[in-house]
Amino acid sequence: MIRRRDFITLLGGAAAAWPLAVRAQQAGLPVVGFIGIEVSSEQEVGATSSLREGLRETGFVEGRNFILDIRLVADDFERLRAASSELVRRPVAVLVAAGSAKVAQAAQAATSIIPIVFGNGSDPVKVGLVGSMSRPGGNATGVTWFTSSLVPKRLELLRELVPQARTIAFLINPTNPVSVGDTQEMQAAALTLGQQIIVVKASTVDEIKAAFATVAREHIDAMLVDVDAFFASHPEQFADLAVRYRIPVSYNYAGFVTAGG
Repeated sequence: MIRRRDFITLLGGAAAAWPLAVRAQQAGLPVVGFIGIEVSSEQEVGATSSLREGLRETGFVEGRNFILDIRLVADDFERLRAASSELVRRPVAVLVAAGSAKVAQAAQAATSIIPIVFGNGSDPVKVGLVGSMSRPGGNATGVTWFTSSLVPKRLELLRELVPQARTIAFLINPTNPVSVGDTQEMQAAALTLGQQIIVVKASTVDEIKAAFATVAREHIDAMLVDVDAFFASHPEQFADLAVRYRIPVSYNYAGFVTAGG
């Protein structure tokens, strides 16, 4: 996994390359735009405080030599693109797209000129954020922790934890561009292991409730939750539903466990 310091160094480098024309904007300070998916207030504070701390380590202090403009919106591509476009029109000197590949894609749809620094768990080449690892091209760069590639390994671990599981549900968000690839990897891994799986989908709070109800009604033995920023923004709901329906669930993010998962 890429260290936070490496990410901040990358962002600081992007800031250092800001064009002079962009630097000479309101209050004489460049603006860093931050676009992401709505999360709990605790998660928001954690993400933005880490960003501020990292930038401070490279000499960028909010209010002194840059302004931070944060836009958190619903997990919807059009809303993310609209929010990104608002930041582009301000304009910002650099656009930080955090949380999922969808956020970065929305930022790309809003500008092909302003530098974009993304951070998510997808393969940036597969989802079209960059042309290649060695020659990314375009105006986007960033880091990935490749959590999607760990899906097959998580299936193996879940089978070890629940060896009696005849059927395992794989919960995906169909609006997330990485869900197709993750599903294919899961199905291939399940075939190799001889494990029966069923794919369930959710992209809203109500659909998450319905997914758990379906898993319980169909007597599915366990659930593996795909990597998704929208899912990660509702850890308490997942924890409550897992307890209510007594379903063993595998998550990819420690926040789910902290919330009681």
